[in-house]
Amino acid sequence: MEFVEHSEAKQEHFGSEVLHNATENRRSANYKPNIWKYDCLQSLTSKYNNEKYGLRLDQQIHCVKELFVEEKRGLAKLELVDRIQKLGLARHFQKEIKKVLDNILSTQNSNSSMEENRYLAALRFKLLRQHGYKVSPDTVSTFLADNGKVLENISEGSVQDILEILQCSHLAFEGEISWKRLKL
Repeated sequence: MEFVEHSEAKQEHFGSEVLHNATENRRSANYKPNIWKYDCLQSLTSKYNNEKYGLRLDQQIHCVKELFVEEKRGLAKLELVDRIQKLGLARHFQKEIKKVLDNILSTQNSNSSMEENRYLAALRFKLLRQHGYKVSPDTVSTFLADNGKVLENISEGSVQDILEILQCSHLAFEGEISWKRLKL
């Protein structure tokens, strides 16, 4: 009854006889029924629901938060943020990540040595873009020659440099020509 009412509503909405016939003659995929019933899934237990594992998790989170405070080098902090994100644990450290990125953004203009290191510049650009900061794509210009191709010495760089630059190229906004010219 519900299906008929839904079909009729579709027919009235689109005003097409074809849509009504298509829903009635739809082929079945012949999927097998799920062997996992809802009650069965609810009855599953895990030894990790125990309180001691929750306490252990809190201790580990606290230790990582201490790493943010103890580490003084900008590159090490950015790498820490990148690794935490790649592990899918960023939700536990949102305040610390924001603080690191705000600090990096504020020192970006005053510290020109960061531009000399391709890996650091690309990592900084990637993380700031991923977190919604407005970052100019001009950092790419250090990787491009006058003709728009990648500088020759980038092939001599480490694999880490090249991977970060490639990941940055995926974060380009429409109309940013600099990244389109970057050909790896």
